[in-house]
Amino acid sequence: CRFEETHDFSEGLAAVKLNEKWGFVDTTGNFAFDLEAAAGGEVLAVGNFHEGLAWFKTGYKYGYVNRRGEVKIKPQFTKAFDFQCGAARVVHNRRTGIIDTLGNFRLKAERFVRINDFNKWGVSEAFEKFPGGKIGLVNAKGEVLTEVKFTQVGEFREGFSVVKNDAGFGLVNRAGVEILPLKFEAIGEFSEGLVPARNRQQPGWQFYDTLGKVAFKGNFDVVHQPFNHGMAVVQVNQFDPETKLVIDKTGALLPFPGEVFFQFFTDGIFGFWHQSGVREGAKTLHFFYGDAACRNWFGQFFQEIKPFKNGVALVKNNNRWGALNLHGLSVVATKYPFLNQQEDGTMAVRLPVVFGVVDKKGKPIIQPGYDRIEWMDGNIFRLELGEKIGYARADGSWIWELRK
Repeated sequence: CRFEETHDFSEGLAAVKLNEKWGFVDTTGNFAFDLEAAAGGEVLAVGNFHEGLAWFKTGYKYGYVNRRGEVKIKPQFTKAFDFQCGAARVVHNRRTGIIDTLGNFRLKAERFVRINDFNKWGVSEAFEKFPGGKIGLVNAKGEVLTEVKFTQVGEFREGFSVVKNDAGFGLVNRAGVEILPLKFEAIGEFSEGLVPARNRQQPGWQFYDTLGKVAFKGNFDVVHQPFNHGMAVVQVNQFDPETKLVIDKTGALLPFPGEVFFQFFTDGIFGFWHQSGVREGAKTLHFFYGDAACRNWFGQFFQEIKPFKNGVALVKNNNRWGALNLHGLSVVATKYPFLNQQEDGTMAVRLPVVFGVVDKKGKPIIQPGYDRIEWMDGNIFRLELGEKIGYARADGSWIWELRK
Protein backbone atom coordinates (compact mmCIF):
# COMPACT_ATOMS: atom_id res chain seq x y z
CA CYS A 1 0.00 0.00 0.00
CA ARG A 2 1.04 3.59 -0.41
CA PHE A 3 1.31 5.97 2.57
CA GLU A 4 1.04 9.73 2.49
CA GLU A 5 3.50 10.11 5.36
CA THR A 6 5.71 7.78 7.40
CA HIS A 7 7.89 7.92 10.51
CA ASP A 8 11.02 5.93 11.29
CA PHE A 9 10.59 2.65 13.14
CA SER A 10 10.85 2.85 16.92
CA GLU A 11 10.42 -0.10 19.29
CA GLY A 12 9.22 -2.21 16.37
CA LEU A 13 6.49 0.15 15.18
CA ALA A 14 6.30 3.05 12.73
CA ALA A 15 3.63 5.74 12.44
CA VAL A 16 2.03 5.95 8.98
CA LYS A 17 -0.63 8.15 7.46
CA LEU A 18 -3.12 6.56 5.06
CA ASN A 19 -6.23 8.30 3.72
CA GLU A 20 -5.49 11.25 6.02
CA LYS A 21 -5.60 8.99 9.10
CA TRP A 22 -2.71 8.02 11.41
CA GLY A 23 -1.93 4.48 12.49
CA PHE A 24 1.05 2.23 13.24
CA VAL A 25 2.58 -0.66 11.27
CA ASP A 26 4.99 -3.35 12.43
CA THR A 27 8.27 -4.40 10.78
CA THR A 28 6.44 -6.84 8.51
CA GLY A 29 4.42 -3.97 7.05
CA ASN A 30 1.15 -5.06 8.70
CA PHE A 31 -1.10 -2.61 10.52
CA ALA A 32 -0.72 -2.79 14.29
CA PHE A 33 -3.59 -0.44 15.18
CA ASP A 34 -5.62 2.54 14.03
CA LEU A 35 -4.55 5.48 16.20
CA GLU A 36 -7.60 7.59 15.42
CA ALA A 37 -9.93 4.79 16.53
CA ALA A 38 -7.95 4.54 19.78
CA ALA A 39 -7.96 8.31 20.33
CA GLY A 40 -11.63 8.65 19.55
CA GLY A 41 -11.12 11.48 17.08
CA GLU A 42 -8.93 13.06 14.45
CA VAL A 43 -5.20 12.82 15.22
CA LEU A 44 -3.23 15.83 13.95
CA ALA A 45 0.29 14.70 14.89
CA VAL A 46 2.05 11.72 16.44
CA GLY A 47 5.48 10.90 17.82
CA ASN A 48 7.56 7.71 17.94
CA PHE A 49 7.49 5.11 20.70
CA HIS A 50 9.88 5.58 23.60
CA GLU A 51 9.73 3.40 26.71
CA GLY A 52 6.47 1.92 25.48
CA LEU A 53 4.58 5.18 24.95
CA ALA A 54 4.15 7.60 22.03
CA TRP A 55 2.62 11.05 22.21
CA PHE A 56 -0.21 12.11 19.91
CA LYS A 57 -2.16 15.33 19.33
CA THR A 58 -5.89 15.55 18.92
CA GLY A 59 -7.54 18.95 18.76
CA TYR A 60 -5.34 21.26 20.81
CA LYS A 61 -4.23 18.69 23.39
CA TYR A 62 -1.53 16.00 23.65
CA GLY A 63 -1.78 12.56 25.23
CA TYR A 64 0.04 9.21 25.10
CA VAL A 65 -0.77 5.81 23.58
CA ASN A 66 0.91 2.45 24.29
CA ARG A 67 2.08 -0.21 21.79
CA ARG A 68 -1.24 -2.07 22.07
CA GLY A 69 -3.11 0.99 20.84
CA GLU A 70 -4.51 1.93 24.26
CA VAL A 71 -4.63 5.56 25.36
CA LYS A 72 -2.72 5.50 28.66
CA ILE A 73 -2.59 9.25 29.31
CA LYS A 74 -5.58 11.15 27.98
CA PRO A 75 -5.03 14.34 25.93
CA GLN A 76 -4.64 17.23 28.39
CA PHE A 77 -1.33 18.98 27.65
CA THR A 78 -0.57 21.81 25.21
CA LYS A 79 2.70 20.07 24.28
CA ALA A 80 4.23 16.68 25.07
CA PHE A 81 7.65 15.11 24.55
CA ASP A 82 9.10 11.59 24.40
CA PHE A 83 9.51 9.51 27.56
CA GLN A 84 13.07 9.24 28.88
CA CYS A 85 14.28 7.65 32.12
CA GLY A 86 10.69 6.82 33.06
CA ALA A 87 9.51 10.43 32.73
CA ALA A 88 8.31 12.88 30.09
CA ARG A 89 8.30 16.64 29.81
CA VAL A 90 4.92 18.25 29.18
CA VAL A 91 3.68 21.81 28.77
CA HIS A 92 0.59 23.07 30.60
CA ASN A 93 -0.49 26.71 30.88
CA ARG A 94 2.77 27.83 29.22
CA ARG A 95 4.90 26.13 31.84
CA THR A 96 6.85 22.88 31.58
CA GLY A 97 6.58 20.05 34.08
CA ILE A 98 7.58 16.38 34.39
CA ILE A 99 5.14 13.44 34.50
CA ASP A 100 5.49 9.69 35.13
CA THR A 101 4.15 6.90 32.90
CA LEU A 102 0.72 7.19 34.57
CA GLY A 103 0.45 10.89 33.79
CA ASN A 104 1.04 12.05 37.37
CA PHE A 105 3.18 15.17 37.86
CA ARG A 106 6.59 14.63 39.44
CA LEU A 107 7.42 18.31 38.92
CA LYS A 108 4.42 20.56 38.47
CA ALA A 109 4.23 22.80 35.42
CA GLU A 110 4.56 26.02 37.42
CA ARG A 111 8.12 27.31 37.73
CA PHE A 112 9.94 26.48 34.49
CA VAL A 113 9.08 27.66 30.99
CA ARG A 114 11.45 25.14 29.38
CA ILE A 115 13.10 21.84 30.35
CA ASN A 116 15.48 20.20 27.88
CA ASP A 117 15.90 16.50 27.07
CA PHE A 118 17.09 14.27 29.90
CA ASN A 119 20.54 12.75 29.54
CA LYS A 120 21.29 9.11 30.36
CA TRP A 121 21.62 10.02 34.05
CA GLY A 122 18.16 11.55 33.98
CA VAL A 123 19.43 15.14 34.35
CA SER A 124 18.23 18.12 32.32
CA GLU A 125 18.66 21.87 32.01
CA ALA A 126 15.72 23.96 33.20
CA PHE A 127 14.90 27.62 32.46
CA GLU A 128 12.67 30.08 34.31
CA LYS A 129 13.03 32.42 31.32
CA PHE A 130 13.75 31.44 27.72
CA PRO A 131 15.54 32.60 25.71
CA GLY A 132 18.09 34.65 27.59
CA GLY A 133 17.50 33.21 31.05
CA LYS A 134 19.83 31.48 33.50
CA ILE A 135 19.96 27.68 33.69
CA GLY A 136 19.36 25.26 36.53
CA LEU A 137 19.42 21.47 36.72
CA VAL A 138 16.51 19.11 37.39
CA ASN A 139 16.19 15.33 37.14
CA ALA A 140 13.62 12.84 35.87
CA LYS A 141 12.43 12.27 39.45
CA GLY A 142 11.21 15.86 39.44
CA GLU A 143 13.91 17.07 41.83
CA VAL A 144 15.43 20.55 41.40
CA LEU A 145 19.17 19.90 41.78
CA THR A 146 20.71 23.39 41.61
CA GLU A 147 19.87 27.04 41.73
CA VAL A 148 18.98 28.63 38.40
CA LYS A 149 22.32 30.44 38.07
CA PHE A 150 24.32 29.08 35.14
CA THR A 151 24.83 30.74 31.78
CA GLN A 152 26.21 27.52 30.28
CA VAL A 153 25.89 23.81 31.07
CA GLY A 154 28.09 21.37 29.16
CA GLU A 155 27.41 17.77 28.20
CA PHE A 156 27.58 15.36 31.14
CA ARG A 157 30.52 12.95 30.94
CA GLU A 158 30.83 10.14 33.45
CA GLY A 159 28.21 11.96 35.48
CA PHE A 160 30.00 15.33 35.54
CA SER A 161 29.35 18.57 33.64
CA VAL A 162 31.31 21.75 33.10
CA VAL A 163 29.16 24.77 34.03
CA LYS A 164 29.66 28.51 33.76
CA ASN A 165 28.27 31.74 35.13
CA ASP A 166 29.53 35.32 35.30
CA ALA A 167 32.16 34.36 37.90
CA GLY A 168 33.80 31.64 35.80
CA PHE A 169 33.73 27.91 35.04
CA GLY A 170 33.02 25.13 37.50
CA LEU A 171 32.24 21.41 37.62
CA VAL A 172 29.08 19.75 38.97
CA ASN A 173 28.14 16.11 39.35
CA ARG A 174 24.82 14.50 38.38
CA ALA A 175 23.42 15.28 41.85
CA GLY A 176 24.07 19.00 41.24
CA VAL A 177 26.96 19.18 43.76
CA GLU A 178 29.73 21.63 42.81
CA ILE A 179 33.01 19.68 42.62
CA LEU A 180 35.01 22.65 41.34
CA PRO A 181 33.76 26.11 42.30
CA LEU A 182 32.70 28.63 39.66
CA LYS A 183 36.00 30.51 39.53
CA PHE A 184 38.12 28.84 36.83
CA GLU A 185 39.18 30.52 33.60
CA ALA A 186 38.57 27.31 31.61
CA ILE A 187 37.77 23.62 32.21
CA GLY A 188 38.38 20.83 29.70
CA GLU A 189 36.76 17.45 29.10
CA PHE A 190 36.14 15.15 32.05
CA SER A 191 37.47 11.64 31.39
CA GLU A 192 38.39 8.60 33.48
CA GLY A 193 37.88 10.44 36.75
CA LEU A 194 40.09 13.42 35.89
CA VAL A 195 39.44 16.84 34.38
CA PRO A 196 41.89 19.54 33.23
CA ALA A 197 41.23 23.06 34.49
CA ARG A 198 42.99 26.42 34.25
CA ASN A 199 42.92 28.70 37.29
CA ARG A 200 43.09 32.47 36.89
CA GLN A 201 45.62 32.68 39.73
CA GLN A 202 47.95 30.08 38.21
CA PRO A 203 48.88 29.82 34.50
CA GLY A 204 48.61 26.51 32.69
CA TRP A 205 46.34 23.49 32.97
CA GLN A 206 46.20 21.15 35.97
CA PHE A 207 44.27 17.90 36.37
CA TYR A 208 41.68 17.54 39.17
CA ASP A 209 39.96 14.43 40.55
CA THR A 210 36.29 13.80 41.42
CA LEU A 211 36.79 15.35 44.86
CA GLY A 212 38.08 18.61 43.38
CA LYS A 213 41.69 17.93 44.44
CA VAL A 214 44.78 18.40 42.24
CA ALA A 215 45.56 14.90 40.93
CA PHE A 216 49.31 15.39 40.37
CA LYS A 217 51.90 18.12 39.99
CA GLY A 218 52.39 19.61 36.56
CA ASN A 219 51.21 22.59 34.54
CA PHE A 220 50.61 22.35 30.79
CA ASP A 221 50.04 24.99 28.14
CA VAL A 222 47.83 22.65 26.08
CA VAL A 223 45.78 19.52 26.75
CA HIS A 224 45.39 17.93 23.33
CA GLN A 225 43.48 14.84 24.44
CA PRO A 226 41.89 13.89 27.77
CA PHE A 227 42.66 10.62 29.52
CA ASN A 228 41.92 7.47 27.54
CA HIS A 229 43.01 4.05 28.77
CA GLY A 230 45.02 5.79 31.46
CA MET A 231 46.92 8.19 29.18
CA ALA A 232 46.49 11.82 28.06
CA VAL A 233 48.18 13.97 25.42
CA VAL A 234 49.53 17.31 26.72
CA GLN A 235 52.03 19.98 25.72
CA VAL A 236 54.24 21.83 28.20
CA ASN A 237 55.11 24.75 25.88
CA GLN A 238 52.56 25.60 23.21
CA PHE A 239 55.29 27.13 21.02
CA ASP A 240 57.57 24.08 21.18
CA PRO A 241 56.12 20.96 19.47
CA GLU A 242 58.86 18.84 21.03
CA THR A 243 57.21 19.35 24.41
CA LYS A 244 54.08 17.49 23.22
CA LEU A 245 53.92 14.50 25.58
CA VAL A 246 51.84 11.53 26.64
CA ILE A 247 51.34 11.21 30.40
CA ASP A 248 49.78 8.57 32.64
CA LYS A 249 47.36 9.22 35.52
CA THR A 250 50.24 9.92 37.92
CA GLY A 251 51.62 12.61 35.59
CA ALA A 252 54.59 10.45 34.51
CA LEU A 253 55.79 10.86 30.90
CA LEU A 254 55.81 8.15 28.23
CA PRO A 255 59.04 8.42 26.18
CA PHE A 256 59.01 7.99 22.37
CA PRO A 257 62.00 7.60 20.00
CA GLY A 258 62.94 10.77 18.13
CA GLU A 259 61.97 9.42 14.70
CA VAL A 260 58.48 8.35 15.79
CA PHE A 261 55.59 10.82 16.18
CA PHE A 262 52.23 9.77 17.57
CA GLN A 263 49.11 10.80 15.67
CA PHE A 264 46.28 9.61 17.92
CA PHE A 265 45.51 7.39 20.86
CA THR A 266 42.18 5.60 21.30
CA ASP A 267 41.12 2.43 23.12
CA GLY A 268 44.67 1.67 24.20
CA ILE A 269 46.11 1.79 20.67
CA PHE A 270 48.49 4.41 19.31
CA GLY A 271 48.65 5.62 15.75
CA PHE A 272 52.24 6.55 14.82
CA TRP A 273 54.07 8.25 11.96
CA HIS A 274 57.60 6.93 11.37
CA GLN A 275 60.04 9.41 9.86
CA SER A 276 61.83 6.82 7.72
CA GLY A 277 58.91 4.50 7.05
CA VAL A 278 59.19 1.58 4.65
CA ARG A 279 59.47 1.63 0.89
CA GLU A 280 56.73 -0.16 -1.04
CA GLY A 281 56.94 0.26 -4.81
CA ALA A 282 57.12 3.94 -5.69
CA LYS A 283 55.74 5.05 -2.30
CA THR A 284 57.06 5.28 1.24
CA LEU A 285 54.58 4.19 3.90
CA HIS A 286 54.96 6.00 7.23
CA PHE A 287 51.93 5.11 9.39
CA PHE A 288 51.57 2.17 11.76
CA TYR A 289 49.67 1.01 14.86
CA GLY A 290 51.59 0.39 18.05
CA ASP A 291 51.71 0.33 21.83
CA ALA A 292 53.19 2.77 24.34
CA ALA A 293 56.67 1.38 23.62
CA CYS A 294 56.26 2.16 19.87
CA ARG A 295 56.24 -1.52 18.96
CA ASN A 296 54.54 -2.10 15.61
CA TRP A 297 51.63 -4.30 16.63
CA PHE A 298 50.87 -5.72 13.22
CA GLY A 299 54.26 -5.42 11.51
CA GLN A 300 52.63 -3.35 8.78
CA PHE A 301 52.93 0.21 7.49
CA PHE A 302 50.19 2.15 5.71
CA GLN A 303 49.61 5.20 3.54
CA GLU A 304 47.02 6.48 6.03
CA ILE A 305 45.31 5.13 9.16
CA LYS A 306 42.26 5.91 11.29
CA PRO A 307 41.60 5.19 14.99
CA PHE A 308 39.98 1.87 15.98
CA LYS A 309 36.22 1.89 16.47
CA ASN A 310 34.17 -1.15 17.53
CA GLY A 311 37.30 -3.29 17.12
CA VAL A 312 37.85 -2.25 13.49
CA ALA A 313 40.06 0.47 11.96
CA LEU A 314 40.12 1.94 8.46
CA VAL A 315 43.46 1.87 6.62
CA LYS A 316 44.58 3.20 3.26
CA ASN A 317 47.10 1.77 0.78
CA ASN A 318 47.47 2.47 -2.95
CA ASN A 319 44.85 5.22 -2.57
CA ARG A 320 42.20 2.64 -1.60
CA TRP A 321 40.55 2.06 1.76
CA GLY A 322 40.03 -1.17 3.67
CA ALA A 323 39.71 -2.26 7.31
CA LEU A 324 41.66 -4.28 9.91
CA ASN A 325 40.57 -5.95 13.12
CA LEU A 326 42.44 -5.82 16.43
CA HIS A 327 44.63 -8.75 15.32
CA GLY A 328 45.81 -6.85 12.24
CA LEU A 329 43.85 -9.12 9.91
CA SER A 330 42.09 -7.63 6.90
CA VAL A 331 38.30 -7.73 7.31
CA VAL A 332 37.58 -5.44 4.36
CA ALA A 333 39.95 -5.54 1.38
CA THR A 334 41.72 -2.26 0.56
CA LYS A 335 39.85 -1.69 -2.69
CA TYR A 336 37.30 1.02 -1.95
CA PRO A 337 37.78 4.70 -2.89
CA PHE A 338 35.38 5.52 -0.05
CA LEU A 339 34.69 3.59 3.16
CA ASN A 340 32.71 4.96 6.10
CA GLN A 341 32.37 3.08 9.38
CA GLN A 342 28.91 3.15 10.97
CA GLU A 343 28.14 3.25 14.70
CA ASP A 344 27.13 -0.43 14.79
CA GLY A 345 30.36 -1.60 13.12
CA THR A 346 29.02 -2.04 9.59
CA MET A 347 30.53 0.04 6.82
CA ALA A 348 29.06 2.00 3.93
CA VAL A 349 31.03 1.65 0.70
CA ARG A 350 30.93 3.58 -2.56
CA LEU A 351 31.87 2.21 -5.96
CA PRO A 352 32.48 4.91 -7.04
CA VAL A 353 29.39 6.98 -6.22
CA VAL A 354 26.86 4.45 -4.92
CA PHE A 355 26.44 2.91 -1.46
CA GLY A 356 26.13 -0.60 -0.04
CA VAL A 357 26.66 -2.31 3.32
CA VAL A 358 29.19 -4.94 4.41
CA ASP A 359 29.42 -6.70 7.77
CA LYS A 360 32.46 -6.77 10.07
CA LYS A 361 33.99 -9.65 8.11
CA GLY A 362 33.69 -7.77 4.82
CA LYS A 363 30.78 -9.88 3.54
CA PRO A 364 28.29 -7.80 1.53
CA ILE A 365 24.89 -7.43 3.21
CA ILE A 366 23.50 -4.97 0.67
CA GLN A 367 25.28 -4.68 -2.66
CA PRO A 368 26.42 -1.15 -3.66
CA GLY A 369 23.80 0.55 -5.80
CA TYR A 370 22.03 3.12 -3.61
CA ASP A 371 22.26 6.90 -3.28
CA ARG A 372 21.99 6.75 0.51
CA ILE A 373 21.79 4.13 3.26
CA GLU A 374 20.79 4.97 6.85
CA TRP A 375 20.86 2.67 9.90
CA MET A 376 17.62 3.03 11.89
CA ASP A 377 16.27 1.93 15.23
CA GLY A 378 15.01 -1.66 15.18
CA ASN A 379 17.85 -3.23 13.13
CA ILE A 380 16.51 -1.73 9.90
CA PHE A 381 18.22 -0.04 6.96
CA ARG A 382 16.56 2.83 5.09
CA LEU A 383 17.65 2.83 1.43
CA GLU A 384 17.24 5.61 -1.12
CA LEU A 385 17.63 5.43 -4.89
CA GLY A 386 16.51 8.47 -6.81
CA GLU A 387 12.99 9.28 -5.58
CA LYS A 388 12.43 5.75 -4.28
CA ILE A 389 12.70 4.66 -0.64
CA GLY A 390 12.77 1.15 0.79
CA TYR A 391 13.43 -0.62 4.09
CA ALA A 392 15.56 -3.72 4.61
CA ARG A 393 16.35 -5.93 7.57
CA ALA A 394 19.87 -6.26 9.03
CA ASP A 395 20.41 -9.40 6.90
CA GLY A 396 19.62 -7.45 3.72
CA SER A 397 16.15 -8.93 3.12
CA TRP A 398 13.41 -6.52 2.14
CA ILE A 399 10.69 -5.26 4.48
CA TRP A 400 9.37 -2.83 1.88
CA GLU A 401 10.98 -2.84 -1.54
CA LEU A 402 11.92 0.44 -3.20
CA ARG A 403 8.94 2.61 -4.11
CA LYS A 404 8.18 6.27 -4.54
